[in-house]
Amino acid sequence: MAVTQEERQRAREAGMILASGLFRETFEALQERYYDRWLAAQSTEQREKAWYLQNALMEVRDSILENIQSAALKEKGRDAELNGLLKEAREKKPSPKRKTA
Repeated sequence: MAVTQEERQRAREAGMILASGLFRETFEALQERYYDRWLAAQSTEQREKAWYLQNALMEVRDSILENIQSAALKEKGRDAELNGLLKEAREKKPSPKRKTA
């Protein structure tokens, strides 16, 4: 099954979002904030809330990446543009960071 023009455009947009400096800075700032909240939590409820926020943030990132992955998968790795978008997105996607004490 070939990728539709709409799917290709969504993959391009997803790649631009993940490569965006603003997205990456915002993502990393929120990630750090939620991690700090988790570390500073005084109760199980506070810790769980921070954990849920961290996981929701990762779901946003993964959902955007999924647009590229599904388009590339449909082309079975034979589309150079989609392969390039996927490679770049994986290299530039914000990843979980943990502070060291």
